[in-house]
Amino acid sequence: MNLQKAIDMIKDFEKCKLTAYQDGGGVWTIGWGSTGSDISKGVVWTQEYADGRFNAYFNFMALSVRRLITEPISENEMCAVLSLCYNIGIEKFRHSTLLFKLNSKDRPKDIANEILRWNKDGGKAIAGLTRRRLAEHDLFVS
Repeated sequence: MNLQKAIDMIKDFEKCKLTAYQDGGGVWTIGWGSTGSDISKGVVWTQEYADGRFNAYFNFMALSVRRLITEPISENEMCAVLSLCYNIGIEKFRHSTLLFKLNSKDRPKDIANEILRWNKDGGKAIAGLTRRRLAEHDLFVS
C-alpha cells in the first residue's frame, strides 16, 4: 500500500519548524509536528534530524494503525486515517468510534464523518483543524 498521500497531507498541514514553539494548546512542538518530553523552549533541530524523526514516527504509527484495523481498508482510507492519527495520537485513535466503525463487519455509511469530529482543541473548534479534517474526510471518501 502506497502511503505517500498521507505523508504529503501531514507535511502540508504540519509545516516543518526547526525551533521549538508552543502550539495553540500550549504544547511544545518542533519539526513536522513532533511533541514529547524532550521538546521544550530553546530546542533547535536540523532539517535532517526533523526528517528522520518524522520518518521513524510515521513508520511506527503506520504499523500501529495497521494492527488496530482488522477489516479491509482502501489506500485512501488508510492515508486519511494516518493523517488523523499523526495529529491526534495512536491512543486517542485506539479508543475512537472511528476505529470501532472501521472494524465493523457492516461498515456504516457515515463512517467518514467520524473524522470531522476531531476538529477541537480544549473543546473549541479550531479553523486549521477543521480544514485538516475536511481534507482527511475528502481523501477518505475518494
